[in-house]
Amino acid sequence: MHLATDTSAAAKSCPEPGPPDSGAKLRYRVLSYSISAIVLAYVVWQLRLDRLLDEITGIRWPSLLMAVSLGVASVAVQSLRWWFLMRRGGARYSAVLQATYLGSLVNQLLPLRPGEVIRGVVVSRRMTWPLAAVFSTEAFERVCDAAVAAVFIWVAVGNLQLPAAVNVARGVIGGGAVVILVAVTVLAWRTQRIRGRLLAWCPTRRFTGWAKRALLGFTEGLEVARNWKAVAVTLVCAVGMVLIQITIIWLSLQAYRIDLDFGGAAALLAIITTGTLLPSAPGNIGSWQFFCMIGLAALGTEPAAAAGFSVVAYAVLSLASMVGGIVALAASPFSFADLRRIRRHKERALPASGVQAPAPAYEPEM
Repeated sequence: MHLATDTSAAAKSCPEPGPPDSGAKLRYRVLSYSISAIVLAYVVWQLRLDRLLDEITGIRWPSLLMAVSLGVASVAVQSLRWWFLMRRGGARYSAVLQATYLGSLVNQLLPLRPGEVIRGVVVSRRMTWPLAAVFSTEAFERVCDAAVAAVFIWVAVGNLQLPAAVNVARGVIGGGAVVILVAVTVLAWRTQRIRGRLLAWCPTRRFTGWAKRALLGFTEGLEVARNWKAVAVTLVCAVGMVLIQITIIWLSLQAYRIDLDFGGAAALLAIITTGTLLPSAPGNIGSWQFFCMIGLAALGTEPAAAAGFSVVAYAVLSLASMVGGIVALAASPFSFADLRRIRRHKERALPASGVQAPAPAYEPEM
């Protein structure tokens, strides 16, 4: 699998576009924080503190600890898949695992979900591939995740009576996944021709300059999509991670003494996944709890118990994920300030060229 590395020459021959519009980021941040604050206030309003304390004392901790352990296993599987896609570039699994945890930690603490940028930059510094190719493998992962998630959501909540907005989001996810898969398939088989035309193109406008950089990075790593083994491994791992996430939700429900079967846990995960695609605060705080409540209500759980579970499960599972990220940060040559500087620099240099997949429900970002 050959990856071209001639983007630097093209970059030197063309003027450098200006930075992205910071006003758009500010508007997005205000919108996402406002939505999170409103829905989190609703969850808190539904809580009954006296009952919450009783429910916490009655938690089955062995089940909850098993859920936390499976969260670690899911990150290991995600890292193994990414390493498989980049193994010819000299990536080491330990470096990929560390970068994955760092990206997760950053997504939980910073707005606009910059973890994908961070993990790409961190792992690219320890391998021979150019940064654009690393970003493209992330985009390929997310496309496959989006396809699997779309099928899972359609199947899991097909028989539930849900709010109209959730059903609309479900339709958008399914249609969007089909469009993205078709586009990636076409691009994968025409990468060399498209790449040659892009390298000959020298845009003068800021927007077209961003588009050129994004497309160059995307096509450079799309060579992996031409390898059937890479596609099969990526899709199988995506299915495996969904099954792990369902099991995590099911174990968490059992720990909290909410009696739902595995199918109910799958439906709850699907609703949370759909809801957390909306703009939200770092870590999906607020939206995770709100859509967890919506899902549990659709499955017959009373509001107070649903609110309590959403708060407790989020706190325990996200704390476990953050501990992994902090350990990875302590073992890395970076500080958190370094990661923030990397985010700012790379977001100016390379606009988002990947596809954002639904986040796993066992942790705030993922």
